[in-house]
Amino acid sequence: MPTARRPAGTRIPRRSRCVASKCGIRFDGWSTKPGFGSYFHPFASMLDNLTMKQFVHNVEARINGADLEAHPDRFFIAARLAAKRRAPKASESFPFDIWHGYHFDAVLLGQFLHRKAVDRGVRYKSCHVTHANLDADGNLASVGTEEGETIAADLFVDCSGFAGLLIDKALHTPFVSFSSNLFNDAAVAIPSPMEGSIPSETVSTAMKHGWAWKIPLTTRFGNGYVYSSRFCSADEAETELRGHLGLLDADVPVRHLKMKIGRVTRHWNRNCLAVGLSQGFIEPLEATALLFIQQTAATFVEFVERGDLGEAAHQRFNDMMNTHFEGIRDYSWYSIMAGMGIFPDPQDLRPPTAQEARFSVAEIDNLLERSSANYPDHRAALESIPPRRTEPALQVYFW
Repeated sequence: MPTARRPAGTRIPRRSRCVASKCGIRFDGWSTKPGFGSYFHPFASMLDNLTMKQFVHNVEARINGADLEAHPDRFFIAARLAAKRRAPKASESFPFDIWHGYHFDAVLLGQFLHRKAVDRGVRYKSCHVTHANLDADGNLASVGTEEGETIAADLFVDCSGFAGLLIDKALHTPFVSFSSNLFNDAAVAIPSPMEGSIPSETVSTAMKHGWAWKIPLTTRFGNGYVYSSRFCSADEAETELRGHLGLLDADVPVRHLKMKIGRVTRHWNRNCLAVGLSQGFIEPLEATALLFIQQTAATFVEFVERGDLGEAAHQRFNDMMNTHFEGIRDYSWYSIMAGMGIFPDPQDLRPPTAQEARFSVAEIDNLLERSSANYPDHRAALESIPPRRTEPALQVYFW
């Protein structure tokens, strides 16, 4: 998985915008195989260089019938930290970074970025765009607003979400659906209270028609149920989610969402750049929406700064974005298959050969257990951040 680096100067005060961090995602109930009822999909770590080879070796040996430990939780430090509710940032004396995700307060982050842009000379205009006008060559010439204005520009960035007002409705850019691979196309979301220590993981729990997420923040959990509307109604999904959370009788409102799963064929089409949900979306098993936004914007800026603006540049840019989307769609099969226990049945396993059993899982356990002691409690780490502290550009792994 790639990482995303924030542009220099875009410094986010973490205490006021970032309300938690995570080391990866735990999948609960996705498999009925004994010993594989739960597994952790980790974000990468420098320590993985000491354990990845052993993990892949044991997985391949187990696939070939050797009776060896191949559960991913036994091989990666991120899984150990999440189990102990540790923060992913170690002390300076232990220089082994873990790429991690941040849970932002979206409203506060939006307000911060708005102020940052205005301070740098961006003119902000609040209006409701209703349609676009094309010139004789088929490029976007202007947009019309509910307030009766016509706004012309040389370049338009479509951030209109699933509506795709410019990239879809005006330019009719073809859309590639992923519905044959990913059935889930709807979601229902609801908060629940948070007390005590803060988990450093998102939990994804298998449900009847999809899966439920549980995202820790400092004061509450964000919960939701992603499901397929072909097999489940919105009311059925809400009832199942409330039951899962023990909130059947609670007077807590929910939000229902519809999702269009897939991507456009051309993210940069003529003089329009689609960013965010207008360019595409993959059901959030990897919560990649922020990553796609950042990659799209940063890559486009690189093309512009090089003066790389011709049709060939458009094609290279779109090929890069499409490769990112399809890579996420097909992601991490070693961890997924191993985590779900997709191996020969236990009765069909044989004793491993000496070559197959050459790596000691006990030694890996010892390494990870001792290493985890260098990472602080998650809540304590968050509360130790000064409210107005800012940090230089960090390497961030978005999920």
